[in-house]
Amino acid sequence: MKNKKLKIFMLGDSTSILYEPYLKKALKDNFYYSRKTGKEPELAGFSEIQKPNAKDSRKTKDYLKLISAKFNTDILLINTGLHDIRYEINSSTPQVSIQDYEKNLKDIIKLGKKCSKIIIWITTTHINDTQHNNYPGITFKRFEEDNENYNQVALKIMKLNEIPIIDLRQFTLDIGGNVFTDHCHFTKQVRQKQAFYIAQQIENMSLWMLN
Repeated sequence: MKNKKLKIFMLGDSTSILYEPYLKKALKDNFYYSRKTGKEPELAGFSEIQKPNAKDSRKTKDYLKLISAKFNTDILLINTGLHDIRYEINSSTPQVSIQDYEKNLKDIIKLGKKCSKIIIWITTTHINDTQHNNYPGITFKRFEEDNENYNQVALKIMKLNEIPIIDLRQFTLDIGGNVFTDHCHFTKQVRQKQAFYIAQQIENMSLWMLN
């Protein structure tokens, strides 16, 4: 890679927040890494998106609407989807329907292209229905069948728009064993592996996409 460091900006949920320290360290030689903080001036008055967590695709889209005109980066990493498939305990519908999820992703791509040279999509990691939905104190549910279906929609949209994909879902599945610390988050060892994998993929992609 050339000597110029490239800027990476992350939009992701809590899974990305947890692997972020290892990812930032793995990328430090060739990239300036940052993420949504929720403290951007453009977000004043928009309390729902004033946090580092990008939440669901609707909130990710809303965030990009507010900042895309005044923000730019070389690479925009997006790792969001788990919040879309959340069900409140007494609800029979997900937080974001699969139809709206598809529409939101199309809008996210359009907005992302306004503020970044390239967008990279990171697939949503798997869950274990039994462990997730019976976890002590859990106030919402998720189902792996939805996760698979939403991932397939995302893959279709990204491929149609020629958006590079880092398949973190399959990578994590291939690790095997008991990878979870709670309902959907991963052990320290798994987070480190995820970060190293993502960093390698970004390094390989950026070599031919930006140089």
